[in-house]
Amino acid sequence: MKVLFYSALSLRFGGGFERWMLEVVSHLKKRGVSSIIVCTKSIIEDVERISNQQIQETLNKASAEYFELPYHSLHIAASNSPIPRVTELNRHVRDCDIVYFSNAYAFQDLMICLLKLIQRKPVISGQHSTLFSDSRPHNIYINTLGKKLLNHFDVCHVLNSNDLHFFKKWGLKRVCLIPPGINTQIFKPMDHVRRHIKFKVLFVGRLTSQKGIDVLCRSIEIFNKTNDEFSRNVDFVIVGSGPLESLVQKLNKRYTNVKYLGAVPQKTLHEIYGSCDLFLMPSRRETFGNVALEAQAYGLPVIASDIPGPSDIIIDGVTGTLLREKSVKALISAINMYYRLWFQDYEKYREIFMNARQNAMKYDWRNVSKRLYDMLVNVYRDRGSSD
Repeated sequence: MKVLFYSALSLRFGGGFERWMLEVVSHLKKRGVSSIIVCTKSIIEDVERISNQQIQETLNKASAEYFELPYHSLHIAASNSPIPRVTELNRHVRDCDIVYFSNAYAFQDLMICLLKLIQRKPVISGQHSTLFSDSRPHNIYINTLGKKLLNHFDVCHVLNSNDLHFFKKWGLKRVCLIPPGINTQIFKPMDHVRRHIKFKVLFVGRLTSQKGIDVLCRSIEIFNKTNDEFSRNVDFVIVGSGPLESLVQKLNKRYTNVKYLGAVPQKTLHEIYGSCDLFLMPSRRETFGNVALEAQAYGLPVIASDIPGPSDIIIDGVTGTLLREKSVKALISAINMYYRLWFQDYEKYREIFMNARQNAMKYDWRNVSKRLYDMLVNVYRDRGSSD
């Protein structure tokens, strides 16, 4: 069986779906499935988070092929949908058994649906981005044409229970909920003891409004202005890049307890996770929240917005805290609670540490990849009955 994975963005962009593909092709190889990844050259934000060298090293180990196609941008309101040369994409589709694509941008689904009709190949639609956004034209598209096109794909793969509910409500019959996985042999705690005198709070992600970095910056500002004890005993470590980087840079220059590291290599990120005590994810929208899973694998309690994605993988009060009130005040209160716990009742903090680690173990790639493999096999077996 040969699977073609398609993304409208280059692997170099290094978003959630791009990293997911790099993991999946390696695990599928172990089960005898060959893979080809086809993307456009688009990286948006002009930021390459994964180098060509990293991509090639990973794909070589997985014996997977990779192609980047030229594209043109289809402008829809304030967003662009990168559309590749359809003839070139069609050539690759012809040579595979199953197509799996990220259903993230308008008209990508229409393009793939047409190729499905031409080549008569089974197609899996993967919902790796938020179903709805702040863009009204995008939401209108999803509620009209996008919604109808979903019925023409063999399976709709979703990452969270909220999208599963929506798709079931829309009458879709074949919806499969399989979350992303994590390598718990790599993402694991260094030890279970307190190794430093300062409480370290970590944020990892794109510096955008969607990820709530503006909320975090306001929270740090208020804490440092109103709580001398906090500013002396708590360090904030921020990792990532993006359009709101200037907000973080200002805090980094103004306060000694704000450490802005920018984008870092994966090896360095492991060391950072292992040296921190609490993870923050004040996002406004998520599809899953891989970094929250990574943090839990290291034993870090996670404070996150109570939104689709994080609400599936964080056990409120057990492995972290889900904030139902999306405000600076709520975030400050939750951070303060874990700060007090870490200093005054470390055994209780350690209990949450262990709970977080155990929760992450449920998402080990060895379990998740088997479910993905079974989904592909079922689609391949049923290909003769597809539309």
